[in-house]
Amino acid sequence: MTAEEALFCAHLEGVPFRSGVDRGRWGFPDTPKTSWPHCTLWVQCEPRFAGSGRVYLRFDLSGYSSTAPNGVPWDIENDQPLPNEKWPKGPGNVSKVFNPGWNNRALYMPCDRLAMAGHEPWKAAHPQWWWSADSEITLYLEFVHRCLNPLDYDK
Repeated sequence: MTAEEALFCAHLEGVPFRSGVDRGRWGFPDTPKTSWPHCTLWVQCEPRFAGSGRVYLRFDLSGYSSTAPNGVPWDIENDQPLPNEKWPKGPGNVSKVFNPGWNNRALYMPCDRLAMAGHEPWKAAHPQWWWSADSEITLYLEFVHRCLNPLDYDK
């Protein structure tokens, strides 16, 4: 096991990640397919954005955590990227973050490795969401959860 993988596993055992699992905000697929540096997790969402109430993301965790993860919506049944037309769509940030027209290999957000490149102003505009070497996977999951569950946070 590499140091990067060991750190990721430690973060999965930590309170922030376990708390999200306990609250039903995110978790592992029923049949997890993990081969480092990739991992698939689901994030709970309002059914209007995904009928199943979950969006699966396959992460590339190369360089974790000094390098931000890259996540792509994933078709868990066929073990392949989710077709563009099945990405979540909706008001607010949903269609902005889940925007395959921008890049169908990444989410458009300040803690995704591919989106961070060329968007350095996000660091000042959204410092709480900008990935740093001290960040954990829960930062990414929390951002996606907030995007896909706006009514939970608008109260």
